[in-house]
Amino acid sequence: CKHFFEDFNLEVRVARFHNCYGPNGSWFGGREKAPAALVRKFVEAKIKSSNEIEIWGNGEQVRSFMYVDDCSEDVTINQMADILEIISGIKPKRKYKLDAPRGVFNRNSDNTLIKEKLNWEPSIKLIDGLKITFDWIFKEYKKKYEV
Repeated sequence: CKHFFEDFNLEVRVARFHNCYGPNGSWFGGREKAPAALVRKFVEAKIKSSNEIEIWGNGEQVRSFMYVDDCSEDVTINQMADILEIISGIKPKRKYKLDAPRGVFNRNSDNTLIKEKLNWEPSIKLIDGLKITFDWIFKEYKKKYEV
């Protein structure tokens, strides 16, 4: 982008989407984002009738998550776990793994410019995107582990 500006005086803008999640994404194996990892933990707890999930860090890390069809809603990991308790119908004990990687405390997107320039803003609420993701991972988990 910088070179196109320098070489051709072409004005450019870069949009960076944060923490995308949704069906058809990675949900196991260590490469998944926080929403898919947390959803998987709730799916496992529900299927195995477990009363505990592991959360890396203290759960107070703040992120904006973007459903694959939309963009962002600011929540802590604990708030996302609250939503998944509603979706999954279970309320497992939260075991905080304070020595696990937790990333920066707060990472959020600022959608002001995209609203101003393109008149676009997110339309899918986190709870709705997580419900779709939960249902998909639940089905995939059962297939993968023949439950």
